[in-house]
Amino acid sequence: MSEPPQSVEAPALRRFLMADPDDWPRLSPGGGTEAVGADTLQRIVRATLTRVGELGALRIEGSRCAPP
Repeated sequence: MSEPPQSVEAPALRRFLMADPDDWPRLSPGGGTEAVGADTLQRIVRATLTRVGELGALRIEGSRCAPP
């Protein structure tokens, strides 16, 4: 059985979570990094990565993220 196609948001989120924090302003849409603040965003990303474990195993489907 084949996997359903991913929306463009899923690969964008994966790239963002795996990127160096210095690259976040370039990768975030609409000035999101500046609006939230780099420190807050780092805490959110760290908490996300802690919660899901290894990012390579994260499966992103539409607006839902679920470990495999």
